[in-house]
Amino acid sequence: MRTIAAEGEKIVISASPRFLMDSRRNYKTKIEADAAMARYGGKWIDIEGKIDDISFLGSQKEKLSVTIVPDRRKPLEIVFLYFNNQEFIKRLTVLSHGDPIKARGKIESITSYHIGLEDCELID
Repeated sequence: MRTIAAEGEKIVISASPRFLMDSRRNYKTKIEADAAMARYGGKWIDIEGKIDDISFLGSQKEKLSVTIVPDRRKPLEIVFLYFNNQEFIKRLTVLSHGDPIKARGKIESITSYHIGLEDCELID
């Protein structure tokens, strides 16, 4: 973790998806990795990249999933952004594969190959 900024009640860390996934890979067991990654849970990060896919979650289309691949040279490293805010969802549904996106999300999960961000917000 490099720098931390508090915005309201959000703690925003300056860590790239690559840094977080690489950090996860440094541990030999899942127990060690889970304990080390726990400090990032609930923190927020800013992310930008190109959209890989967009899909609705739930039968009422109340949640939207956007996937991005931050580094095209590592196509197996994926960031899942989950949006609940209907205004953001309206803006996202008109975007396509390859369109750029900037967002902030709360870290929900980190594995060696993906990061899940909840309660995401678009950054203009």
